[in-house]
Amino acid sequence: ITTPEDARRNGFYQRDFFNDNNKPIATLILNPETQEITLRNNILPSKSKTYKMAKLDFNSYLTATGEVGFVDRVVSSLVYVQGLPGIRLEELVMFESGEIGQATSISEEAVELLNFSRTQVKVGSRVARTGSFLQIPVGDMLLGATINSLGHSLNPTKPLSPMTETRAVDVTPTGISTRARIKRACNTGISLIDLMIPLGKGQRELVIGDQKTGKTRVLLRILLTQIREGSIGIYAAIGKSQVAIKQIAEQ
Repeated sequence: ITTPEDARRNGFYQRDFFNDNNKPIATLILNPETQEITLRNNILPSKSKTYKMAKLDFNSYLTATGEVGFVDRVVSSLVYVQGLPGIRLEELVMFESGEIGQATSISEEAVELLNFSRTQVKVGSRVARTGSFLQIPVGDMLLGATINSLGHSLNPTKPLSPMTETRAVDVTPTGISTRARIKRACNTGISLIDLMIPLGKGQRELVIGDQKTGKTRVLLRILLTQIREGSIGIYAAIGKSQVAIKQIAEQ
């Protein structure tokens, strides 16, 4: 949780959330000393809850692995590090400043890391292995939300409720032989497609076309049609701008 300094009240970081009538409905409070987060429900106080934060300690990671790396070069979000001889591909690392990164390439000269934070790390700072791999929270609470690739809400006024289940991001997909047979039709809501190229639920389909030819509009039409029929729709906005993502979410 990152909160501006002017939001600190009586030693706590606090942020209020309002409804459409500008009435405060909830308050999020962070106690930096006890590392506790309290979600206070202003409408139903009995539903308020307090959660204990998992404290990530750079020094504990250094002690656990016995390895240390040093930032040699920074190119945008890519960080090149010397050291960390036992690091594994796609393993998570922690920088001395607290940012988290992931090993994307390993060579004899350096380890290439992807920095997940917008804050650039400094050349010469230390890096520690975590021994873990990237996992994101999953659950029904994600339905209806717009999140980034790490599972964080893109809308600061609508934080996600804590989820107990996490799953690894980098997994080996199952083979074709283990997939269920396609038995049901997938209604796209576009008569021309349904008549000429009937699709089935579970079928993979590639859409190819030049820019600005309506690919996104067609896919959103299919997605909305399936949602109205009771399916769960997930749209992955890869390479889209923040403005485009907002426009898609509003539809």
